[in-house]
Amino acid sequence: MLVEPWLPKVFEFSAHYDCAAGSARFVGLVRQHTDARGRWLACATGPKFLKGLDPAVAAFASQVVLPAYEGVVQAALTDMLRDHPHDGPLGVDAFVWSSPDGRPHLHAVVEINPRWSMGRMTHVLGKRLSPHRWLHLRCVPTAEAVLLPAPVMTDSHLTAGAILLTDPSQAHDRVVVVSVSDGP
Repeated sequence: MLVEPWLPKVFEFSAHYDCAAGSARFVGLVRQHTDARGRWLACATGPKFLKGLDPAVAAFASQVVLPAYEGVVQAALTDMLRDHPHDGPLGVDAFVWSSPDGRPHLHAVVEINPRWSMGRMTHVLGKRLSPHRWLHLRCVPTAEAVLLPAPVMTDSHLTAGAILLTDPSQAHDRVVVVSVSDGP
């Protein structure tokens, strides 16, 4: 068990890597959305990844977060892979938090997921289905699935509506859905 202090999160994300032959290659970041208790709600990816963030947090993310995951974290993962081989996708959950004086700080690793995760699925689906808009992946109650707008596809891209990734007739109480929007 790991016990950590509860920190005031201002930006949650996951960094994604492809691992093969003992090295990690950075492929991108995905926003994570959680509730007040820290439970996962949704993932989002899209153009202008820092769009909509507080300007101080966006500047911190641009100057500190992005370079860290393309450099130091990638190198540390490659070192880790020497002793713990893994081929395939790998995600690192992390967040930016704000100290009482309002300064942002990076909590670089919450957990490492050496598998396909919701964040990695969001990253891949965003690149394939919605490269020019924001793509959101979330779980919704099965009863709400019938209320979602039908998907609109243009040139193999989702331009409106939602796609169910789970068959509602086989789901217990929730289905996984992707949808698009103009922002995070």
